[in-house]
Amino acid sequence: MSGAPLSLLLPADLLDRLQALADRDGKPLAAVLLQAAEEFADRWEDYYQTCDALVQGEPERTTLSVSPEEETVADCGETGTVP
Repeated sequence: MSGAPLSLLLPADLLDRLQALADRDGKPLAAVLLQAAEEFADRWEDYYQTCDALVQGEPERTTLSVSPEEETVADCGETGTVP
């Protein structure tokens, strides 16, 4: 992979959290930081794309709805019905 080096100063508590996540996943800290940056960019690009579509008045959008009886909650791979 090619790229440009980046230097930044992280607060100690954030660095500790990221290192703990890297250790738990068995990844180097650099891989966790790269993943975080990619997920941030993906999420915000999607957000702004949605905002732009709403401003432009995109003609038709599909809307989904779920009744309270059909709602489920995922917790570490397990699902359950919401009361």
